[in-house]
Amino acid sequence: MNCKDFLIWLQDRTIHNQPEDPEVLDHIHTCETCNRLYCMDNCLEACIQKSFSLQKLPHGLAQKINQHIDHAFYSRHQSLDQPAGLPRQDLPVKK
Repeated sequence: MNCKDFLIWLQDRTIHNQPEDPEVLDHIHTCETCNRLYCMDNCLEACIQKSFSLQKLPHGLAQKINQHIDHAFYSRHQSLDQPAGLPRQDLPVKK
């Protein structure tokens, strides 16, 4: 593998959590420039993955958000019956 082939491989790579092709590993062990690119690409991928990780919401927040959405929906669509058990709230809703 040469540097041009490596760059094409790096641009086309979509899976980052599997062992690399031995040809790629041989090249990055012998070419410092491509090795740095490979390391930067892996670091950037890790940062991107971390930024999309799930965060735990405070207790009860998801339920409160859902109730507000349901209330707003049924306030705008008054011809629909509100499901039993859905607490009625006096929230300001634009009409």
